[in-house]
Amino acid sequence: MYTARGPWYGPGMPTDRPATPSSPSKPLPRCVELIRVSGMAQAERDTPADQRRALDELRRRRPAIVIARIEEGAAGLSGRLPLERRPDLLQLREILESQPVNEVRVRHLDRLTRSIDPLERALILSMCRRASALMVEASGETLDPRSTAGEITWCVKSIAMAEEVEKIRIRTMEARQRKAGEGCLQNSPPYGRTWDKATGWGYDVQERAVYERIFSLLTAGQGYQAIARTFNGEKIPTPSAGPLGWAAQTVRRLARHPSAIGDLRSASIPMKCPAIVTVAARDHALATVTASNRAGRPSSEVPALVRKVAICGTCGSPMWVVGNNCKRAGDGTVCRYYACKYRTTARNAECHRYHKIEEIDAEVRAVFKAALHRDVMPRTRTGDPAKAIREAKRKIETLEAEAGRVTRIARKAEEPETAEATVQTLKEIGAEIRAARAELATAEQMKTESPKVLIQAKERAEILARIDRAPFDQLREDLLSVLGPRGRVVILPDGSVEIRTA
Repeated sequence: MYTARGPWYGPGMPTDRPATPSSPSKPLPRCVELIRVSGMAQAERDTPADQRRALDELRRRRPAIVIARIEEGAAGLSGRLPLERRPDLLQLREILESQPVNEVRVRHLDRLTRSIDPLERALILSMCRRASALMVEASGETLDPRSTAGEITWCVKSIAMAEEVEKIRIRTMEARQRKAGEGCLQNSPPYGRTWDKATGWGYDVQERAVYERIFSLLTAGQGYQAIARTFNGEKIPTPSAGPLGWAAQTVRRLARHPSAIGDLRSASIPMKCPAIVTVAARDHALATVTASNRAGRPSSEVPALVRKVAICGTCGSPMWVVGNNCKRAGDGTVCRYYACKYRTTARNAECHRYHKIEEIDAEVRAVFKAALHRDVMPRTRTGDPAKAIREAKRKIETLEAEAGRVTRIARKAEEPETAEATVQTLKEIGAEIRAARAELATAEQMKTESPKVLIQAKERAEILARIDRAPFDQLREDLLSVLGPRGRVVILPDGSVEIRTA
């Protein structure tokens, strides 16, 4: 009697094979079995057990030595995950690279992958191909990755498997949206609320008390951080029940969440839930905390004529609008300055200077007015010729490649209708190529020209007529229109300014 013993034995594992003189025995193939389900629901329905039974039955019909049974995905593992997040496939690759394997056995090929990425699907095929291992389904169907037919079969089946996953996702989302439209919650209930299919909505008494307390503390003037510290001191469980405790962002998210006033979205469908506070109470609490947070801080609405367009005359870095709470103007307001972004870290002492906004803005107005009186006052032309050139070249390359592909297909076709359609398609592609080449020529011409164009005399006269009496908003609009997207105002260390439009 011929005995073939492998390193693993399971139910139905053949251990003996008779040998006769007329039929010499062949060595049993070495195989790896892989079991995977997509989620816990399938694992609880004994789907892995069904796969084991199917593979055991295959082994009785097609004897083999099982060197490993990989069950990393038996508890739930999505087939759409990439290879580096699939421990079962990583283990399979390690086995295929370290020892001889003749077959990779699965219930169905979709147990290996359902990825929508063609590269991921190709990696699975290449893995088996390098090991010269056949892919065998429990039905007995075999796929040889080394053959052209096997490669084509894998490509077709893997694409179908990926499309099936997408169809399942769409059907699942449609079902969830339909149920959400009927008032059935499709995700976890928001903080402070409970949901049951039989009884519907309800309140979690303890969480509701904490939620209402958040709004009470906000109305009393406490900030998000102070509330978080209070809750952590009282050891109140967090919404996520995590070990990190309450944070200011957690309190802020709960205070601003639409479910606090009864608005909710489930599966992208709007629905109602029990409210924690009224709309008026929520708005009052948020307005109170916003006013409290802004107290004593520099306002982002401080009038600054060259905000976001000023650069340091020493290092070329952006100039920021900053405040000094220690210095007050005559009316008690905080003094504001233009200062280099690297005022505290730059080695050059000239970058450490602060320039009062009022003085710089007055200087900018005077320099802007003087520049407008000169006929050579330029404006930066909008658009980036270099970017337009790159886009035009890329478009031409894409169209030429498409024309080549269409031509190759036409050469293989013998039907007159196909040839006629190909000629029409090539004409359309040719027209698009000519248009792209015209765009390229225009962009190259723009690149060689001067990047500046003079402001029209009429526009310059209109700006000059109102510059002395123009309010802040109008003056800033006029200045930005002349500077263009690449223009900047340079603030020099001595407080003088230069206007650069290119």
